Amino acid sequence: MKRLSLAVTVALTFASPALAAERTTEAFYADAAALKAKGAMALFSGKLRPLMQEGQATGEALRQQRQAAIKRGEKPTYCPPQNAKMGSEEMLSGLGAIPQNERRALPLSVGMLRVLQAKWPCR
Repeated sequence: MKRLSLAVTVALTFASPALAAERTTEAFYADAAALKAKGAMALFSGKLRPLMQEGQATGEALRQQRQAAIKRGEKPTYCPPQNAKMGSEEMLSGLGAIPQNERRALPLSVGMLRVLQAKWPCR
């Protein structure tokens, strides 16, 4: 399992074609806000599950990168307390706090990392 985590982290770190295809923070935020505006009807949208999976996969990649940095003895990019979790509402709110012109230029992973760093900075 540890080898798999390391392999995924390495693949995400060096897979520049995959990173080039990563959506912007603005595109993700706009889709999420549109679904949120639908209220309960969003459950019937075919866009909800892929959006949730994208957000969870990006969050998991950031978590794995953080853990790999710690194993290498490097300072992690964010420092949550033990067993800390961030809900989708809080993440969406944090992404919305990033100015729109910046969200347009940020890959989703960078936007999410900013939110995580704001909530759990390393001291």
